[in-house]
Amino acid sequence: MQKYGHLANQVADRAFVCEICGESQGFNWSDRHGEGMCNSCGAPYDLLEKPHKLCLKPEWVPVLKRYWNEEKRYMGLGSIMIWDDYPEAAKGRKALNEWIEAHPDLKPQ
Repeated sequence: MQKYGHLANQVADRAFVCEICGESQGFNWSDRHGEGMCNSCGAPYDLLEKPHKLCLKPEWVPVLKRYWNEEKRYMGLGSIMIWDDYPEAAKGRKALNEWIEAHPDLKPQ
């Protein structure tokens, strides 16, 4: 997790439940202003909007839910500029990309 990631929880809605993983473990910041990543799965949310808005194209939601249900791995889908600052997100994104390559029929057009 990021050095100041826990501070994202200060702006987060306490009643939040992630659309991808169904958990409410809080957030850590991405490199985009106001964007936090779910601490459980890594789905990106605009924390400045109430309710928090999922920052993903809708057609990817069922694919990412399936991945989460099968793998239970952090995906690190937020806006990241320097991957070395987010090693957990980098590993998760790599694993997600490999899973998508193995399931090309699930990839939205």
